[in-house]
Amino acid sequence: MKKFLGVFALILLVFTVLVWPEEKNFSVETAIARLTASSARYPISFVIFSDNHCFSGDEIFAELRDDGLAKKPDFFIHLGDLTDNGAEPEYDGLKKLLRDIEVPFFPVVGNHDLYADDAPRRYQKMFGKWNYYFDYGPARFIFLRTAYQLENKFPGSDNHQVEYYLSDSQIEHLEKLLAGAKMKFIFMHVPPQIDHYPPTTPLNFLDNADRFMNLLKKYQVTAVFMGHRHIFDRYHYGSTEMIIVPSSGGPGFGKVLATEPDGGAFFGYLFAQITSATSIRIRVISCRRFARGYELGEDQITINDFANFTISTDAKN
Repeated sequence: MKKFLGVFALILLVFTVLVWPEEKNFSVETAIARLTASSARYPISFVIFSDNHCFSGDEIFAELRDDGLAKKPDFFIHLGDLTDNGAEPEYDGLKKLLRDIEVPFFPVVGNHDLYADDAPRRYQKMFGKWNYYFDYGPARFIFLRTAYQLENKFPGSDNHQVEYYLSDSQIEHLEKLLAGAKMKFIFMHVPPQIDHYPPTTPLNFLDNADRFMNLLKKYQVTAVFMGHRHIFDRYHYGSTEMIIVPSSGGPGFGKVLATEPDGGAFFGYLFAQITSATSIRIRVISCRRFARGYELGEDQITINDFANFTISTDAKN
C-alpha cells in the first residue's frame, strides 16, 4: 500500500509540474523591481519583439524567441498585439509562450489585445500598468499605451472597435519624463501620423500626434520603437530615430515604406545593446521562412541579420 501511495504521489508531482505549472508573475512592476535590483553593466542588452498574435504566429514567434534569448539579453520588450483578439484561450496560450522567458518582460498593449469582451481586464490582470517607465544605466525607457477599446463593436462581429491616440494627460506626463534624461527611448504599439507614413488613419494615431512629435524634437529623444504595421522601417525625425519593429509571427505584411537596409517586409525582431552612455547598437534580425500567409511548405527557418546600425547621442548635443 505504501509503495502504491509513493508511486501515486510521484505521478501527481509529475502531472503538477508538466500539466499544471505554477502561475508565473508577469506584472511589469515585478519586472522593473527585478531588473533594477542590480546595477547595469555594459553592454546593456535587450530584445524588442512585436505583433506575434498568439494562436496565429506561435511557431515563428517561438523560433524567434529562442533565437533572441540565446543572445542572453538583460530584458525582453514587446510592442503589443501579443494576442489575436484578447480572448481568454489566447491569454492562456500566451502564458505558455512566455513561460520560458526568464529575464524581465516589458510589454505595451496593442489593438488586437483589446478586441474581445473583457480583453482590457485580461491584459491588465496579467501585466498591470498601461503606462510606465524605468531608468537603467544611462537610459530612460518609457512605455505608452496607444490603443483603447470602444463600446461599439464591428458590424457583424463580436469584436470591439479600438481607437488609437495619446491622451492629454499622457502627453503632459511624457514631457516631465523626458526632461533631464540623457538617453531616452519610447516604446508604443501604434505609430503617430506623420508625413513619412501614408495617411491611413487605421494604421496610425492622429490625436496628439503633433504634440508628441514636438516633444521628440524639444527633448532630442534618442529613438521611438513602434509595431502595428508588420514591417521593418527606419526613419529620422529631426535627431530622433523612428523605428517600426517587424512582426514577430503575426501573419500579413504592411506596405514597405523604405528600401533596404532601412525597410523591408519579413518576420523578425531587434537586438539592442547600449555600449556606452552615448551609444546604442541595433541589429535587425529577420526570418525568411514564410512565402506568404500561413504557407510554410517544407522550408527551414532562416534567421539572420537584415541590418545593423548605431545610434549616438553625441551627435545630438
